[in-house]
Amino acid sequence: MAFLVLPDLTFLVALDEAPRMAKGQLPPRAVPYYNAMHRALVPLTLAAAYTALPLHWPPAFAALCGWLAHISYDRVFGYGLRTKEGFQRG
Repeated sequence: MAFLVLPDLTFLVALDEAPRMAKGQLPPRAVPYYNAMHRALVPLTLAAAYTALPLHWPPAFAALCGWLAHISYDRVFGYGLRTKEGFQRG
């Protein structure tokens, strides 16, 4: 469950800057972290490594599935990656 919400917690990186941002804008300092946590390639690569390596720990695989679900839900509801200024990409 934690990985289902973890990607959106990247805004905490620049929480002190949030009051000065426009509505819907993420502080630019948080954008690289936000975008890294919202790229499907990262959890997909880790899931592939999980299946290829001699690792058997179901909570790790469940966390990766939760992470992918979060990214999928964001895309379905119209939320995507951010520009370097912190706005939604069009």
